[in-house]
Amino acid sequence: MSNPTLLITTALFAGAIACTKSTLSLPNPAPSVEGTYQAQVSGIPFPIKAGDITLTIKSVARDTAEVSLRTIIDGQPQDSLTYKSAFVAQQINRTSVNESCISYIVYLMPSRESNLLTLTCSETNIVGFLYTPVGQQKGAVIKFKKI
Repeated sequence: MSNPTLLITTALFAGAIACTKSTLSLPNPAPSVEGTYQAQVSGIPFPIKAGDITLTIKSVARDTAEVSLRTIIDGQPQDSLTYKSAFVAQQINRTSVNESCISYIVYLMPSRESNLLTLTCSETNIVGFLYTPVGQQKGAVIKFKKI
């Protein structure tokens, strides 16, 4: 092997070793939102009876979760509602020039317009449930805190 060939081969090898791929590995969406949350507000229209309301999110696939709402009144279970295949999406939010964070949206219904959950960077361990009663144009946001 001549000197120029050795030099080129060495340069290519060194370049291949020094070259790194700058990628961001995001966590799987559904396991990231998994948990049990407690209602913080009452007196707002809700898809189940009002009371001590618990929201449970359980990951069933990388981007799918089972979401359950349960009401307990005077220590007794009263009402429940389960969404078996809620789609969980990630959204990258820029918080400053050099920083970003991940927010999540859980679509409970295929329409994706209402009846969805949001977990944002600005509220740690808080789930906002956007609920629009049937036949109404405007919905309400019910806040749940992780327990």
